[in-house]
Amino acid sequence: ELQRAKMSIYQPGDKSKAVCWSCEILITTTFALRDVPLVDGSGTARGVLAAVCDLCGNVVAVTSQSTVKAVEATGISKREN
Repeated sequence: ELQRAKMSIYQPGDKSKAVCWSCEILITTTFALRDVPLVDGSGTARGVLAAVCDLCGNVVAVTSQSTVKAVEATGISKREN
């Protein structure tokens, strides 16, 4: 039987832990709405809920619930056949 992964729903101000690539350590993060550049450099996803390093302020992760914002930022609305 397949088990479904449990997806956490985060809110601004929630806390978590992650590795910060700038600080190079496991740190505490605070979720906040941020504008995040797309990996390919083609634009910015605005108002994305992200985990922000409490030490340096860099975005260290983006929540899965923010996927829609990232897709909207690419300008792709539907897959064309």
